[in-house]
Amino acid sequence: MKYSLSPNELNNWKARITERLVLCYIEEYSIPSLREEESWDEVFFDNLDNFDCPLSAIEKGLLRGFETPIFKAKLPYQQSFYRSQVKLARSYINRILLKKAVFPHQNLFDKWMLLLQLLEVRTDGFLFKLKRTGNVKPKEEIISELGEYVCPEGMIELPKAVPIVEGEIEIIEVKSGKAFIPPYQQDNYRKVVKNGFLFRFFRVNIISFERNQFDVEEKLIRRSAELKSFRVKSQKREGE
Repeated sequence: MKYSLSPNELNNWKARITERLVLCYIEEYSIPSLREEESWDEVFFDNLDNFDCPLSAIEKGLLRGFETPIFKAKLPYQQSFYRSQVKLARSYINRILLKKAVFPHQNLFDKWMLLLQLLEVRTDGFLFKLKRTGNVKPKEEIISELGEYVCPEGMIELPKAVPIVEGEIEIIEVKSGKAFIPPYQQDNYRKVVKNGFLFRFFRVNIISFERNQFDVEEKLIRRSAELKSFRVKSQKREGE
């Protein structure tokens, strides 16, 4: 019996494959290139799936964008959810960096908080580019300051002296096929870029599932005007 997925279900699977493909592309191409060309000590991608704070199921759904009407419809909303969760945002950057056994310098922390204040749409993730400052923060001091809410016992293996890092945070947006960035998203991203943040855009074109062939396009946007219309470079990814 012939059977087809519903259009919505098919689009959901395409989105999951696209996101996974871009994650592999970032790890295989983007991160090594950034480390070599820009001399970062650590570069990693985070899509908020590790936002493992003690939230209700509804709050987790809102934050992650799963099964919630506001994100299903891809509509702009009156107040950024990131912005409304200041306490969670503060703890989140500490948690993800402590998992890397580093601690954010105040400048990096301020950039993160400013970025979340500016964002009014949900992104596909963030690319953290970090460089060690040469200074350290004692482990016991970190735990004393942050408490077990951020540093639950047994969750993190930290050295006695934790390196402090500076860095930059890029916004990641992923689209598949002919999908485009809606005007309300473009408007918000322009505001973010005007405030000094970089925007990295990926487009995935599926050439052939059977032959495991995809075409990945990437563009780094530094100026807000580039969000109106831009060309991207292409990188084909094929199966062995």
